[in-house]
Amino acid sequence: MEDLKIFRFFLGEFSGEGNSDWGFCNKRSTYSYPFNLSGNFIKLEWELSFPRQEKNLLGDFVRGTGFITYDKIIDNYILILFMSEGYIQKYIGNYNSINEEFDFDLKDSSNLPQNLEAKIKFKLLSDDEFEEIYSWRMNKEEDFHTYLKIQNQRIK
Repeated sequence: MEDLKIFRFFLGEFSGEGNSDWGFCNKRSTYSYPFNLSGNFIKLEWELSFPRQEKNLLGDFVRGTGFITYDKIIDNYILILFMSEGYIQKYIGNYNSINEEFDFDLKDSSNLPQNLEAKIKFKLLSDDEFEEIYSWRMNKEEDFHTYLKIQNQRIK
């Protein structure tokens, strides 16, 4: 799909490391065009692991899948995420060509508090590297809190 051409950068496999409120984490992700959806979506699949550590004594493992598409009516990108914890999140975003960033704002969710506001930023760093930043807040009087930041490197 022509409108998704801007996301070609993400097609492939990535490996990343980062830090979060729960400590250090590893991420492995794949971005692809699912052939059975006529190229109208980019599919994301990821695994995020948190080894046992001081901030997370038991460790954790999270899997997810999602889709990116373009909504012609509202002239924005849509990012929908399905997490193994049972969360579903729908984000609406755009691309800032000056900063080479994709900025997404949470518009709807399931199994999360209704007053939650969240943001996701994908910042392109090089031809094979990008940074993901996840932020949230529970009320408008608070600043957004970055709870997860991951550096991703293309491996395929």
